[in-house]
Amino acid sequence: MGWVAAAVSGIAATVGVTTIVVGLQSDASGGGPADVWIDGPRAEASLVPGDILVSAHATAEARIEDLVLEVDGEQVADAEDVERNGKLVYATFTWAADEGEHVLVVTQEGGDGARSAERLVYVGNPLAPVPAKPTPTPSEKPSERPSPSETPSPSETPSESATPTVEPKPEPRPTKKPTKKPTPQPTPPTLGSVTVTPNQVGPTIAGCAGNIVVRANVSGATSGSARVYRTNLSKDIGGSISGGVFTATFKQADLYGANTSGDFSVSVTVTNKAGSITKDGAFSVYCSKD
Repeated sequence: MGWVAAAVSGIAATVGVTTIVVGLQSDASGGGPADVWIDGPRAEASLVPGDILVSAHATAEARIEDLVLEVDGEQVADAEDVERNGKLVYATFTWAADEGEHVLVVTQEGGDGARSAERLVYVGNPLAPVPAKPTPTPSEKPSERPSPSETPSPSETPSESATPTVEPKPEPRPTKKPTKKPTPQPTPPTLGSVTVTPNQVGPTIAGCAGNIVVRANVSGATSGSARVYRTNLSKDIGGSISGGVFTATFKQADLYGANTSGDFSVSVTVTNKAGSITKDGAFSVYCSKD
């Protein structure tokens, strides 16, 4: 890892890191070099509550977009602006640490999606210094040869010679990656039967002055349109959707002249981001001169 150490020293000098900067670390489990590894803080470092600088390196064949810091299984910071040297990246995080034992893990965003080995650290206020034992005065020193009555019995052995009880450290909690919920996929709209009212207008030209209305029930549609056609002739009549109903309104005279009569077809098309659907309908217009 000589070339990696040289690259890291250059990156560290560039960002001016002065707090808890250490050399590259291999996998804490004792195996070969990890794809992501935590440089600092070390497990044996003396840490106090407050802002703590965490530094890490990572390498991967694919481009690493970002490094993310997790503490006790929760994401607390991401680097976003990582320093790069070829396939090697370097990042620092500021962690607002509380007192107690914590498990640190750094993960890749992009790259190979690798995770570092867990780093168990303890954050606590420094212990107060233990006062030195007073030195006994000459009058308090025991005689070189104490009398048998002065010889301490086994029960009088100072408690200081007892081996202190070491409390077992809790096992670090396993970390879990948050499960991403699948994004629901949009579905095409639905379209009901197409109806036209009135279906017949007439029998006089004066009776052809009323509106002809095209309707169809829809759901999930964002827009719609209608077209009226007969033989080789066709005309767009627009339309809109409101309250789950598509509506298009026109007059017989808007077709092909006031004297145009006969059987007509109409098609309605509604759409959304997922697609479109079209259905046909039919109606008759009969207008004659007085």
